[in-house]
Amino acid sequence: MRKHNGEPLPPELQAEVEALLAMSAEDIDLSDMPEITDWSRARRGLFGVKPRRTLSVSLEAELVDYVEKNGSGTLDDRLNTLLRDWVSNSKQVAE
Repeated sequence: MRKHNGEPLPPELQAEVEALLAMSAEDIDLSDMPEITDWSRARRGLFGVKPRRTLSVSLEAELVDYVEKNGSGTLDDRLNTLLRDWVSNSKQVAE
C-alpha cells in the first residue's frame, strides 16, 4: 500500500494498515470516534476542487456540436478534460 505521494509506507504503518484490513468492521474499536449525526454545518466542495475562471470564448460551431454530442457531463467539464489532456500531452512531448 502506498501514500498519495507514491512513497512506500514505513514498515510499522504498513503492518498497522494490513492488520486493520484483516479485521471485520465490527471488531474495530470506534469508541473514541463518535458517529457524526448532525451534518447541518457541513459544506461540500472544500477539498479537491480546482478553482475555475469564467471567460467568454468564441468557438467553431462544429467543434462545440461535436463535444456536446460526445461524452458525458457538462460541456464545461468536457472542455476542461480536453484541455487538461492537451496540456498533459504537450508536457510529455516537451520532456
